[in-house]
Amino acid sequence: MLRGVLVVGARVDGLTGDPPECLVPVTAEDYFAGRDRALETILSGRAVPLADVLEQQRMNAFIAEYERLERQHGPQAGWFPYTVFDLRRMGAGLLTSGRRADAVRLFEFATARYPEMYWTWEMLGNLHAEGGDKAAAVKYLRNALEMNPNDPYVRQSL
Repeated sequence: MLRGVLVVGARVDGLTGDPPECLVPVTAEDYFAGRDRALETILSGRAVPLADVLEQQRMNAFIAEYERLERQHGPQAGWFPYTVFDLRRMGAGLLTSGRRADAVRLFEFATARYPEMYWTWEMLGNLHAEGGDKAAAVKYLRNALEMNPNDPYVRQSL
């Protein structure tokens, strides 16, 4: 059986428009019979983008769904967890919408998933500094500086 990725990009009812993170089995029989499993999955409501889970249900639900999908799909071709850049975009969106606590949790999540990306540590440090937690801010900013010692913004933040 071939596997195809269900991708939907339209913004509907105020939702994000991000594609749902699920694999939809596609067979030659379905194709020749005119059966569209991707459309069936969309219409059933079983495919919900993680970004919509984050927008509607908060961080706990997002992390739980992310980890469920990661366990379900594993390292299969055609499915991959959000990249660090997607998580950064989502974190910035949370900050813009006034959900600072969720943004901190998302950047903690991003840092755990992508510890090699210095700017996740920098962002986390800056968020903690803005929140008044200087000890945490210094810890995260020092991590960022160790990874990228020439970054003037990290140096300035410290």
